[in-house]
Amino acid sequence: MPKDYSKYLDSLNERQREAAFSDIATPLMIVAGPGSGKTSTMVGRILVLLNEGINPSNVLAMTFTTAAASEMRDRIGAIAGKEAAKELKISTFHSFSLQLCRSHADKLGRTQEFTIFGQGQQRRAVIEAMRLLRNENSKQDDELCKFVEDPGGINSPQYLKDKSRKWQKFVTQAKASGKTTGYYIKMGNDIEAAVLEHYNDILRCCNALDYHDLISCSVKLLTDFPEVLKECQDLWKAVIIDEFQDTSAMQYSLLRILASHNHITIVGDDDQSIFSFNGADISGFDSFREDFPNYKEVRLNKNYRSTRCIVEAATSLIQNNVKRCRLKDVVTDNSSGSKVTIKECHNEDAQCTFVIDKILETMSSGSTGASSFGSFAILYRRQVSGKVFQAALRDRKIPFNVHGVAFYRKKVVRAIFAMLNTTLPGCDDVHYRRVFKALLPLEKEETKRV
Repeated sequence: MPKDYSKYLDSLNERQREAAFSDIATPLMIVAGPGSGKTSTMVGRILVLLNEGINPSNVLAMTFTTAAASEMRDRIGAIAGKEAAKELKISTFHSFSLQLCRSHADKLGRTQEFTIFGQGQQRRAVIEAMRLLRNENSKQDDELCKFVEDPGGINSPQYLKDKSRKWQKFVTQAKASGKTTGYYIKMGNDIEAAVLEHYNDILRCCNALDYHDLISCSVKLLTDFPEVLKECQDLWKAVIIDEFQDTSAMQYSLLRILASHNHITIVGDDDQSIFSFNGADISGFDSFREDFPNYKEVRLNKNYRSTRCIVEAATSLIQNNVKRCRLKDVVTDNSSGSKVTIKECHNEDAQCTFVIDKILETMSSGSTGASSFGSFAILYRRQVSGKVFQAALRDRKIPFNVHGVAFYRKKVVRAIFAMLNTTLPGCDDVHYRRVFKALLPLEKEETKRV
């Protein structure tokens, strides 16, 4: 083994090394608690695979975010060399699926230049699907008729807009779990089936897929087209999945097919699953145990990140969750640290005042070594809360940086891209709509007429 490989692997703790050196022929489940060095373990696992003769181009590692993918590639590059790191396929589920779908777009009834619908475009497609359902005539049965009748404004655009949130959530959950129009018809849910069918038809007409389609269409390609499956199996000799607890039923189906050779490693922790609203399903751990019965399980239970007070507080809280795989004994060598403080505020203004006062108090006491405002981070759940904090910080003349919407998702940037797209042949209505909205900031009724 190269000296740099050995030096890195020697720096891992006993359980991390056990995971890294596990036999590739045995499916491996790494249950990684918070702050337990899972990225270090995954890097070690990949280094061992490379040392055992697997070509870097035959390793597929899927992470939850592009940032995590970049970090893993950088770490491997620092040890195995940049060339080896470049050859590795490290990407998110959606990035991997996008590449696969573009390569075989014709099999999906799309062109290679298909559009990917984001949340806003999804919402408009859902509204249009509801409008199509509403406009269908006497062929509807009694239940559908109740839905499309007009008892005080149900035909209004505002009604459709208000209801679209519910139906967008339904479409997302249906696609994440792999439920089709046929499933809802079989269950007798004709309305759900009709909305989903219209929604899919709209995307097909627009030469578009949404983010959940990328996964389900990848599964379709691997299931319905043996040549695509063989191509992928010949290429990916080892599959590694990060943040397994956040995978949906369809994502699990995808990785199960890709890893039919059993050369699979999953890394995750059911206690950290927070994306159920987006289709994440922690029952994937049970499915993995059933589908790969000869699996090996390694638990990383040492927390390197947090103080003892934080570890004990988190443990006492999460142990009340009855849906856990099994009890976990998280340990840490860190000092006790400050106790966790919980403050209940009656409104957002009071919350901002409390947080800012606490920052100023901590700085003036010097007890934590925080000598500048750059030593503090304020985390919030909703973008609207961020705006309130920004206003409060400006009022108190406190400098701050905002880590918000990604550059390419900003409205102005998306409008510029839309303008460029209108110059290309075959540009769809989505881009023209965005350009009109950007160039014509008029009243709603006037915009509608335009």
